Amino acid sequence: MRPRLKASQVYRRMANLLRSQVRSTEPAWLAAMEKVPPGPTMVRDPSLFATCPRLPFENASKTKSTAAGAASQPELSPSTFFVSPERKPRQASHRQLKTRPPKPPMITFPEDRLRRRFYKDHPHELLRARSLQESTGINRTDWSRLVDPKFPGTVTGEHVIQHQLYLMAHKGLSEQVAYAQALKEFYAVRAREDLELKLAEEQAYHFGARPIVSDSALLSRMEGKQLQKSEEFLAQRDAMRRMQNSATEKTFADLNQATSPSEGDSI
Repeated sequence: MRPRLKASQVYRRMANLLRSQVRSTEPAWLAAMEKVPPGPTMVRDPSLFATCPRLPFENASKTKSTAAGAASQPELSPSTFFVSPERKPRQASHRQLKTRPPKPPMITFPEDRLRRRFYKDHPHELLRARSLQESTGINRTDWSRLVDPKFPGTVTGEHVIQHQLYLMAHKGLSEQVAYAQALKEFYAVRAREDLELKLAEEQAYHFGARPIVSDSALLSRMEGKQLQKSEEFLAQRDAMRRMQNSATEKTFADLNQATSPSEGDSI
C-alpha cells in the first residue's frame, strides 16, 4: 500500500513528474493549484518539543545575578529542544487532535458603528411603528438630503444614518461633525411633524371630531365605574356597622348602670 501524500506535496510531485517527462500532459488543475496552494493537513501532528519537564534555563533562580546565572547555564544545543530518539514523545491528547470548526469572518459595514451610536442616543426611535410595504419598489440611492420629495414618508433613524454616511464619504466631514449636522436636520423634521400633528388634531376637534374610543377603553372605563360603586358600598356598610356597634355598647352601659346597687343600699 502506497503512503498517502500530504495535500501540499501534490503539486511538487506532479511538477517533478512533468520535468522528468514521466507525464507528458499537464493536468488542468496544476495551474490553479500553483496560484492557490492547498492548506495544511486537517489532522494535527503531535508536538515534537519536550515541554515537560521544563528546559534548564527556565529553572534558573531569579535571586541570582545575571552574571552568575549566565555562568551556571549550560550551552544550548538542538538536542536540548528536540526529543531524543531514545525517549518517546508525549502522547497528544484527544483535544489537541481535534480539528477546530471553521469560523467565518464577521461581516461588517461602515454604517454599523453609526447605527449603534444613533440608537444608543435615541432608544425611543426603536418604538416607532414602521411600514415594511414598498410603494414604488425603487430603492433610494441619493442621500445628499435627509428628506427627498421623490420618496415621501416618515423620516426614521435609517435616514439619519445614511445621510451621515453620505456627508462623511462625499463631503469629507468627520464622524462627529456629520453626526451633529444630520441630527440638526432630523430634529427640525421631527419638530415640524409634531407641530403639523398638533394643528391637525385641534382643527378636527373644532369641526366636531371626537377621538374614537376603542372597546378596551370602554371596558376599562366601565370597570372603573363599577369599582368606584363597590368602594362606596363598602364604605357605607362599614359606617352602618360602626353605628350599630356604638348603639349596642351604649345600651349595655345603660343596663349595667341600672342594675348595679347604689352606695346607700350597700351600706
